[in-house]
Amino acid sequence: MSRPLEATSHAVLQAVNDAIISCDIEGVVVTWNREAEALYGYTAVEAIGSSLGIIKPPEFPPTLMAGIEDASSGPASRNIETERLTKTKQIVEVAISESPIYDGEGSVVGLAAIHRELSKQKLAEKGLRDLAVVGERNRLAREFHDTLVQTLAVMALRLGFAGESIISDPIAAQQELASIELLVKKCKEDVRRSLWDLRPQGLDSSGLEDAVRKEVESIRDKEIDVAMRVSGAETVPMDRQNKAAALRIVQESVNNIVNHAMTKTASVYLGFEPEEVCITVADNGGGFEHSAGQAESPAGGGFGLNSMQERARLTGGSLKVRSILGRGTTVEARIPYSSP
Repeated sequence: MSRPLEATSHAVLQAVNDAIISCDIEGVVVTWNREAEALYGYTAVEAIGSSLGIIKPPEFPPTLMAGIEDASSGPASRNIETERLTKTKQIVEVAISESPIYDGEGSVVGLAAIHRELSKQKLAEKGLRDLAVVGERNRLAREFHDTLVQTLAVMALRLGFAGESIISDPIAAQQELASIELLVKKCKEDVRRSLWDLRPQGLDSSGLEDAVRKEVESIRDKEIDVAMRVSGAETVPMDRQNKAAALRIVQESVNNIVNHAMTKTASVYLGFEPEEVCITVADNGGGFEHSAGQAESPAGGGFGLNSMQERARLTGGSLKVRSILGRGTTVEARIPYSSP
């Protein structure tokens, strides 16, 4: 790899405040940043070249490598909450976001993952739960974790592949750089959307229905056929905070459809009732499954589900998610017009 590319890759990996780990298709660790050292106790020298199994609790079923197997068979990312083992044999609860890594020809060559310790996150959330502005900052941080940070991690790894190919295979290097350019554009789009989410100006000049219709149009631009249905009329004044929460629940639901559902059809329903608005966002995509005996549980879009539940709860409303593996997912929310 050329020195500028190597320096860029290293700087990105070390600047992120989450553990970033990548492995090849055989499960051999190739990236282990400073936060991974702090979380699991292994230095980069110890971890790189070792099996990813060094952080698997011994009593776990053989599901640790499932992400690698999934990556080799399809394009989907996955988000899980599970347990991992440190060098000192301590169990830590972690949230993990995983994505496959591709070479210039579209073949899976490994897996990139971001690990975050759940105990620290939950303690922080407990202390700040009643502070709405801080809660929004936490939501934005989680959203960056799911999108921007993970994209940056993949960019850094692909810069490495491009650097290694510049001399031996210039065409492959050009393909990698073209893919990286697309990732840069995705980062810009994610940042712009997140900043807009901090204060959705559209709600100041229009109602919830119009704002949701704009969201539906944006997902249609991604070649997903979305049917929208509205019941009742938006006649009861709605607290701005509650209206923003309702819109963001729709946004995150449709984002999950675009990024995870692997479907071309979806539906959005708004029902304006006497005291609350009912929201249903459904798809017929891959869905997910969770049983009590599983050591690892799908997080239903990662931190996005937690964020939606938090928003609904802060308004005094409710949110439920139903999902059947292979048949799709339905998000149902009830948001009151006024908070209690």
